[in-house]
Amino acid sequence: MPRPKKKPEAGAQGASFYEIAEQALALERRGKDIVRLNVGDTNLPVPQRAKDAAAKSMRDGRGGYGSSRGSEELLSLIAAREKCGIENVVVGPGSKHLLFALLSVLCKKGDSVAFPSPHWPAYSLACAQLGLRAKTKDTLLGNAWQFETLPKAKLAIICNPLNPASTIHGHESVSRAISDAGKAGSRLIIDEALHSSRFQHTTASASAPFPRNSTWKTGDWATRLRPRKQQRSLLSSTR
Repeated sequence: MPRPKKKPEAGAQGASFYEIAEQALALERRGKDIVRLNVGDTNLPVPQRAKDAAAKSMRDGRGGYGSSRGSEELLSLIAAREKCGIENVVVGPGSKHLLFALLSVLCKKGDSVAFPSPHWPAYSLACAQLGLRAKTKDTLLGNAWQFETLPKAKLAIICNPLNPASTIHGHESVSRAISDAGKAGSRLIIDEALHSSRFQHTTASASAPFPRNSTWKTGDWATRLRPRKQQRSLLSSTR
């Protein structure tokens, strides 16, 4: 009787994801016509105002290194929008780097990190590299990929809108996760990097209370259009 296949480790699954992406790029270099649906690239054009701002910055001689935290102007704008202090905002080059940094600060080797699955492979890769135990909560298409609760863990991550399934976790689910984190004394990261790509209004993170020092958010602030309220600690990025 054949043995059932062993489910690959979360880190191995993430590595396979990026290996496939590299194979697709290699085929394109060889002239193959590839439709890539593997890395979440929207292939949208860069807004003209972003091009103009970049060109002006270089013309003004601002092409060198700046503050590792982000420019004071950008930090101030985000803090004002989020109704929080500028000391609660950090800007970085992408969610992978900032999530890795967060996990390395908030967790120690052997700690567990929970998140709904399907999930962005970077979560499991970061856990594998930092020696953390990924604890996934499987969700179903028939239930629109929604989750009730997450496994008990030192830290949990919610991606909203969900990458790669594109679903939106509702107010009840996110509020419950925030409340559970506060009661358990654990940490929660809400990854909203795809917020600006949504086609449905989301209010869960905006209206839910954030326990002090237990909840962090990441987001795409280049195109964020609406303010957030009751923010306690914010980590900002563009994926």
